[in-house]
Amino acid sequence: MQKGSADQGYIAVGSPAFVAGAGIGNALGNAIAEDEYMKNCLILSGWKRALHRQGAAAVATGVPPTPYGVARAPGSWINTALLDWSDANNKCIAGDKAACASRAKLGARLKAAGIIPSPV
Repeated sequence: MQKGSADQGYIAVGSPAFVAGAGIGNALGNAIAEDEYMKNCLILSGWKRALHRQGAAAVATGVPPTPYGVARAPGSWINTALLDWSDANNKCIAGDKAACASRAKLGARLKAAGIIPSPV
């Protein structure tokens, strides 16, 4: 599957207004198809889109925004555990002993699921 496969061409014959309308309609249809493709790709990866402007509202309230406008999907504990493991690993390297314990617990859970976390 490719993003480009969502784009469909068109042929329109008629008055300039008809051809322009057909072009606009085709562009809107392609935009909707690309949006659905993006949404489905996120879902397949265990993610979902954050609500529009959710990141900006979170910054105003002091809560960190979701990365890249997406939020972890409910039930996708592996993504959450990997991100938490990475965060705990960075803190552990900096000398936080509690983070080292969290990293070890998360690492054991991930290994039990067949995933071996490693720093990137």
